Amino acid sequence: MTKTLYDHANVIFREKSDVLGLLLNTIPDVFVNNENDSGLGKCEIIVDKMSRIIFTLINDGKVFKKFSFNFPFTLKENDEDEDDEDAAYRNKWVIFDLEGERITNQIISILKILFEDDAFVDRIHSDIEPLDFYEQILQAIKEVDLDVTISDNYIWRLVRYLYLFEPGYLRYDYDDTESRRNAINHPLHHLDFYFSSNVTLKLGIADDDKQYRNWKLDSFETLLNNNKPCYYLKLT
Repeated sequence: MTKTLYDHANVIFREKSDVLGLLLNTIPDVFVNNENDSGLGKCEIIVDKMSRIIFTLINDGKVFKKFSFNFPFTLKENDEDEDDEDAAYRNKWVIFDLEGERITNQIISILKILFEDDAFVDRIHSDIEPLDFYEQILQAIKEVDLDVTISDNYIWRLVRYLYLFEPGYLRYDYDDTESRRNAINHPLHHLDFYFSSNVTLKLGIADDDKQYRNWKLDSFETLLNNNKPCYYLKLT
């Protein structure tokens, strides 16, 4: 069965490679094809002082998870000639790296092939040689049917950038699993910071549903926006 975008999103993130996998599956579905799985939630990108991609997951009409991470590229609306006979097949958005180089569908396909071949795993096996990794890049380029030449050096620069960029992962959870929920260390409504088990931490939200309803309207997005007023913690 083919996975939908929200099959990829509705999982537990434990490593940076999990974030990269979702990013590479999001770009074709949302920013290229402009598709969104409204039955389970939505995906959006917010660009202000920051640049973040935000997922909202819904079950039975209730938001049970929102999470966000850094969108590591630049996104611009495609303003090419609308009278072009290929307009129906043109991407809605144009994506660039931070150096201004355009990220094409073929480049995303190459990166997805590398991801599926475990090129982005966080724990690199000691038997893997640098030349083996380079060979993976060459093979991925070869697998994509290209009309233009894509430099192996450029793919390597992109891979290195994705290895090193800061995800800034943050998640809101509504977790009503009775066996897990308790007011001391697993509140019903909470924020999870980071994804690695070595550094993750929780922050409870509100004391009751009324406070939560007031908080949830747009507070997750506001919390992420440095141009909005700062939130304060109240210690009790």
